[in-house]
Amino acid sequence: QGTIQIIDRSGNDTISGEDMVRIDRSEIPELTFGFSLTAEYKGFDFSALLQGQARAHYYQALGASQQHYVLGEGENNLAFRAENRWWYDNTDGTMPRVGDRISPVMTDFYLFPGSFIRIKNIEIGYSLPVKLLNRISISRLRLYISGYNLYTFSKNKWIDPENDNRGKGELYNYPINRVYNFGVNLTF
Repeated sequence: QGTIQIIDRSGNDTISGEDMVRIDRSEIPELTFGFSLTAEYKGFDFSALLQGQARAHYYQALGASQQHYVLGEGENNLAFRAENRWWYDNTDGTMPRVGDRISPVMTDFYLFPGSFIRIKNIEIGYSLPVKLLNRISISRLRLYISGYNLYTFSKNKWIDPENDNRGKGELYNYPINRVYNFGVNLTF
């Protein structure tokens, strides 16, 4: 109870190489894409950039030995790993029990989808009318607010899908920063 279950696909009552199944995706996405949009209307301007990738999977190896991901052995674990662990009072838990070592063979338990769409940048601005600015000897005044890395749509909620350290100790990376800016463009 509370351990990763490996399926005997060959039906010979032994877990062996015959039970391995080929995965049809790799860490290299088959599709990468981006979409940009700009619009202007009566002094207002808007721009947005979305980007993403599809048809990729990542095996979260969590280190070469995978042994440091054992809950309850002094390592720092992700909250979802601890909160969703199997335990006697949480028999519906989706993570292995406390102290359970990860399987010595690669399993699909740690295979995560690498597809995502990210709102990379949005900017909204307003340029004051030229008639108003001519009175104060300013040729252009624009106010804007922008956001960077605003949201990522992904099934993998606990790691940045663009992280280049997947499977190599990625738990120790910082999450991606979300940045908001407010600014003024002024031309005399």
